[in-house]
Amino acid sequence: MIYDVAVIGMGLAGMSAALSASEMGATAALIGSGPGTLNLASGCIDVMAYPPNQDNLPVDDPIAAVRQVASEFSEHPYAILGDKAVAKTLSWISAHTAAGGWPLSSDLSKNHRVLTAVGRFKITCLVPESYLAGIDLPLYKPLLILGISGLRDFSAPMLAEVLQMKGYKVRSTVLQGIPVGFQGHSLGVSRFFSESGIKQLGLQIRGFVRPGEIVGIPPILPPMPDIQYFRELQKVAGVEVFEIPTLPPSLPGIRLSKALRARCVSSGVELWEGVHALSMEESGGKIGSLLLAAGPNQRKLQAKTFVMATGSYLSGGIRVKGDTVIEPIFDLPINQKERMPLFSTSFLSSSGHNAGKLGVGVDSSLRPLGKNGRPAWENLFAAGDILAGHDPLAERCGGGVAASSGRIAGMNAAVAAGKGKKS
Repeated sequence: MIYDVAVIGMGLAGMSAALSASEMGATAALIGSGPGTLNLASGCIDVMAYPPNQDNLPVDDPIAAVRQVASEFSEHPYAILGDKAVAKTLSWISAHTAAGGWPLSSDLSKNHRVLTAVGRFKITCLVPESYLAGIDLPLYKPLLILGISGLRDFSAPMLAEVLQMKGYKVRSTVLQGIPVGFQGHSLGVSRFFSESGIKQLGLQIRGFVRPGEIVGIPPILPPMPDIQYFRELQKVAGVEVFEIPTLPPSLPGIRLSKALRARCVSSGVELWEGVHALSMEESGGKIGSLLLAAGPNQRKLQAKTFVMATGSYLSGGIRVKGDTVIEPIFDLPINQKERMPLFSTSFLSSSGHNAGKLGVGVDSSLRPLGKNGRPAWENLFAAGDILAGHDPLAERCGGGVAASSGRIAGMNAAVAAGKGKKS
């Protein structure tokens, strides 16, 4: 079969590209060796928290910040996408996650402060419904932090102590009785809480809580993207409950990934899982096929157009080779200036590292540029962390760039394949 669009990468950018291409009427294949990095993330969608050259000060309005960055930094992906497309994408992705069983907040005009397991606050835009009761916590609100015996990546007493030092009215308690076979990390504990276990947990919370308190818990509900589990817990507990993101693997991230994956499947996207893209083959001046590896076996996948949403260093979309950075599948040039140091002398530099801004340059249609500064192939598009000119970690913009560039790249690829109309 020759697909209209083949997307490489199963993260947020890849699933957004496959979904949008399918919505345009294109036959789409989604290719990946694993589930993408969403499983390691918080389950939130960062849009823009710390714009470049802003003295590491967080912004309140992410869309206004996108507009500012687009006007001031011509190489940033937001300069190509524009604030209107980003806002439209965030509403679009929120609708898809809700349809997939895991709704995100839909307020695009404000960044939120999300409490983390170490007592710091993450600045982000779209948050899961299971976080809502705990965002932007006021100092006067009484808190109960509920820990789980045997859960090694969450300490309720430590978190409570950190919050107390910041002036919060908070206490902690630890739930006992989790069988040894389910202890360890959040995924293991979540297996213990079946539907009957959720009711038991809600009743225990009801017994612990004091009047006026809200309750923070680690993500221990099942990994399925079904918000009804969380709503049932709150109903039984009789109080507001919120999840607090912990170390990877991230259950909220897994739920977000599964919700979008379900939407891809229901939209007709074909999943090619457990395969790794090795290289491409040209045909008539265009990319004609990909060479894929699945264990010791290799096979070809043919398509009219391709979207590379291969990510950055963590997922192997770009790799460090000596003092240089390379793109391994299409051999595209990386925007690395000669003798430019990849890393700052400070590991936790507030301005990030030069390596974080490296990637492939693209034209206004998100087609990667070759060494001559023109699109390398007219039927290849790029999206997500592979794009040059932004630092997802330092700026906290990775989710917004991934979803927006993925949606637009998928649409453009579908149009190039003869489907739909570009908007």
